[in-house]
This record gives sequence, structure tokens and C-alpha cells, in this order.
Amino acid sequence: MINSHREFVKALIIFGEKNDLIKELKYLTDADHVKEAMDTVDVRGVIFRLASTNFDEDYNLYLRYKIAIWDKTQNSMEEVLESESENIFVASSMEDYINHVMDGECFFETMTSDSLEDKDTTMTSLSGMLTFVVKRNPSYWKQMEQFNA
Repeated sequence: MINSHREFVKALIIFGEKNDLIKELKYLTDADHVKEAMDTVDVRGVIFRLASTNFDEDYNLYLRYKIAIWDKTQNSMEEVLESESENIFVASSMEDYINHVMDGECFFETMTSDSLEDKDTTMTSLSGMLTFVVKRNPSYWKQMEQFNA
């Protein structure tokens, strides 16, 4: 079970290493250099970064990550459709890996798909927000209070 931001990032990196469709998965530590990161990460690349956090009334922590998956392919409808389908599969399998293999709870919010043609190639992307829930209970916080006492 994943219990922290650190563990979640490590789990996604392991997922990227095990997934044959992903050439490189990178956690961004500098949000101002997203474009540079995309230029240096191999295709099919995945980059993500922590965007926001929130607690609910049940002490659960919601970690929201901005994520982008992209690929480069030839300028043909079949190749573009295949690339877009694989981007969607990567997102779906990432969610399945966290929820079922790592016993976590995550979900994608609405994702945006884009494509950009350049001479003989097309860059396809799927981007949006991924939310991971760290389940807590009141006894956890009681233990933390005792630890800090």
C-alpha cells in the first residue's frame, strides 16, 4: 500500500521501467522547465509533477499531479490512431497498476488529447490531472500526536 507522495512517485517510476511502451518516465522537480523536459525525454515519454494537495474531513490526503504522455509517429491516419490508442493504454494501465498491483487509489480526471504535425511526423499527446488518495484514519493522527509529544 502506498502511504505518501514519495512512495507514489517511486511506484510510478517502477511502473515506467516495467512498461514496454514507455521509453522514459520523469518526475519534474522544476515546474518552470516543462518544455525543456519534454524536449529531453525520449518518446513515448511521460512527465509528471505534483500540482496540489488537499485533505478531506476523513483525514485522507488528495495528491493531484499534472501528467503528460506523448509520442512521435509518422503522418498517416493509421499511425496517429495507433499512437493515440497507445497513449490511452499507458494512462489506463498506469491507473490499473496503482489501484490493483500497488493497492492504492488513483484516478484520472478529464484528459486532453492533442496532435501536432511537422513535415513527416506527428506528435501525439495525452495530458491532464491524476489524483492519488492517501487513506488516513483518525488513529493515524493520534499516533502522530503521541510521537510528537
